[in-house]
Amino acid sequence: MPLAQQWRWALSFLPQAPMTTTTHPSKESVREWLERRTWSPEPPPPDEIRQQLGWNLIPENRRPDRNEP
Repeated sequence: MPLAQQWRWALSFLPQAPMTTTTHPSKESVREWLERRTWSPEPPPPDEIRQQLGWNLIPENRRPDRNEP
């Protein structure tokens, strides 16, 4: 058995990472949200800021034992 074929066979047993499903909002809903955020007098909530910065994608930031102010 050639070496490349052996590697493919060996790698076939490794667990595959699941593909993430990404959904996109409609253009209209994005425009409505942007309009609301633009004219809102108060700042966005901390969870929204973290989501927009992508901080929720970092596993360290999703620890349940982390104390949030």
